[in-house]
Amino acid sequence: MTNRSHPRCREINWQGQANCKVCTLRKGLLFARLPDEALDGLLSVERMVHGAKAVLYQEGEPALHLYSVREGLVKLVQRAPNGSSRIVRLLKSGDVAGLESLSDGRYRHTAEAILPTHLCRIAAEGLSAIRHRYSELSDELMQRWQQSLDRADEVITQLSTGTAQGRVARVLLYTLSEPGSNRCVALTRDDLAALLSLTVETVSRTVAEFKRQGIVNEEHGVFHFDRLGLGRAATL
Repeated sequence: MTNRSHPRCREINWQGQANCKVCTLRKGLLFARLPDEALDGLLSVERMVHGAKAVLYQEGEPALHLYSVREGLVKLVQRAPNGSSRIVRLLKSGDVAGLESLSDGRYRHTAEAILPTHLCRIAAEGLSAIRHRYSELSDELMQRWQQSLDRADEVITQLSTGTAQGRVARVLLYTLSEPGSNRCVALTRDDLAALLSLTVETVSRTVAEFKRQGIVNEEHGVFHFDRLGLGRAATL
């Protein structure tokens, strides 16, 4: 039984057991390929909302649950050898936090909600049992592991190389925004620095320069941007 008085749970709104069979978002989530009968009594899935900055789990802890993101944004953080923290991936709607733990039963990252985030919490033990019975779930997990690798490669190739202007432009265009959109979540300067492997001061100066050029505007926690102008900066 989860201790809901624990400090980590203070920013969590518990919404009870989920019914995956009638979920309107199921086609984009982890159980999209499973037949309805596979969901009857085999899985423990809870709906919850984590407030901004609420921690889902800590790096190195036993992995008791996986988290399917329904709405919001989650950052995965790893501790570097020098003691600093680095954001290695961002998870959006349809992504699953904690997938890597299925190999050895421990979380590889610390997962924290950046925005108020709607999640389905899935018992790892039940998930392990059901994936051996249904190849559809094993196939889905393999696909999502590959997506995780692709995202990790993207962080290395797109967000950790080039000029500061190029990196900030690429994170706004390709990582935080939806395809074709001209708006995205305005991450804190600290989070942008941890994601891009830059100093907070460099990120702040770069965003200020984009604002001066008129290609980025920040309002109520959202970046609005000129895709053409930001696209030019992304090539730097």
